[in-house]
Amino acid sequence: TQSTWGLFTSFIDATKRMQMFASFGLLLALASLTLALPFYCGVAPGAKAPRLPTVADPTATLVQVHAIWRHGDRSPANPAQCWPDDTAVWNCDSNMVSGNSMNNSAPTVPTSGAAFVRIQPVDGAMFFAGNCAVGQLTAHGYEQEVANGRALADAYVGPGKLLSPFYSPNEARFEADTSPRVQSSTIGVIQGMYAGAAAIDVGPIGASLPVADVYVRDDQTAINCPNPAVCPGLSALIAAFENSTELAQFAETTIAPLFGLFESALNVTLSSPLELMNIFDCYFTHTCWDFAVPSAVPADAWDALYSGALNASKLVYNFPTRAQSAQLSMGPWIAVMLQRAGAMLSGDASALPFYGWGSHDLCVMPLLAAFGLEGDEWCPYAGLVVFELYKTSGGSGAAVRLIRYGEPVTIPGCDSELCDWATFSAIAGALTPTAEQCTFSFAPAQ
Repeated sequence: TQSTWGLFTSFIDATKRMQMFASFGLLLALASLTLALPFYCGVAPGAKAPRLPTVADPTATLVQVHAIWRHGDRSPANPAQCWPDDTAVWNCDSNMVSGNSMNNSAPTVPTSGAAFVRIQPVDGAMFFAGNCAVGQLTAHGYEQEVANGRALADAYVGPGKLLSPFYSPNEARFEADTSPRVQSSTIGVIQGMYAGAAAIDVGPIGASLPVADVYVRDDQTAINCPNPAVCPGLSALIAAFENSTELAQFAETTIAPLFGLFESALNVTLSSPLELMNIFDCYFTHTCWDFAVPSAVPADAWDALYSGALNASKLVYNFPTRAQSAQLSMGPWIAVMLQRAGAMLSGDASALPFYGWGSHDLCVMPLLAAFGLEGDEWCPYAGLVVFELYKTSGGSGAAVRLIRYGEPVTIPGCDSELCDWATFSAIAGALTPTAEQCTFSFAPAQ
């Protein structure tokens, strides 16, 4: 059964999206307008991702990194008309090339006797004009993730840094989900880390090609996004939110007027808030490509959506409290991060120096919100969040730094950007669920 907090993930998946509860779906659609449009669009074509700043403490030694990123620029996420007379033509010239592997543990695949295939669109058979599938990563979106990978390489890959120049499964673990755009985005990050910066290469090409592993969990076990299948208590929280006075008041004062405003401006009848949500998504995807949006929608309509969005997101992330929301949404991810960090500090050989996760905007944002750092903007395409673990000479002997979209930030409750491990682990520990609340593996290698 599709739950409302599952909107965080069903916003991602067009099929699941059609199963969403209308009221909460619209709420999240409104929340998507918390961002300034240029920021939402992410790194511009040909531009570099923000360089990750070095830590100020010269005695701090980096020992582990946890990175999570939103997928890059994409086509509209829903198989539904954006608006009448839409003239946009979508270009997704970046497509997956893949082959089959009969040995999941082999570090290479043969170049002879192997078949590699490229997934291609069928001309004239795409839902939208152009060669993009619904919600597909665009070529620019892939380039954004390569830029992310290069920023990560500059900070962590190469001689004298955290990771060696060549990919090794004993150093780095990458995880995506079942969404093709997240998988392709993760491939882009790997390319940027190991094949696109500072003469870093994946190794010699001869009779075989080196392979980097990208792990994927089933939808029922994924923890890179809020997931009621993992945390059943999320369903009860969702039901309480749907019946809350907070949502009812917001629907009356903000959602209902906007609904009528867009019906009037577009001269359409909207039978479901999901249709309005689709217009919102199309507005952003079109704007990022400088495609035309309906001129009949007055500027003050978009302004009204923008001004109401921050309050909408605050409702979501703080119901019934920020900690309770966090425990049942991104709590499992936080718990795994804590476990792996603790394993590294204790000398557990199974702990790796680098963990990278491909994800979505409505997963990165509740993660930041869990730490009180959601801010006033939406997670941009290819938005990158990094948790760095350091060994230090003072305090508890270790510390964590959080880098939010390229900028180090001080986690609320910490004394500085470099947060002492004892303080950070207490803050993060309060955001993790109990075994009774959620079912997932805490093992460092999982």
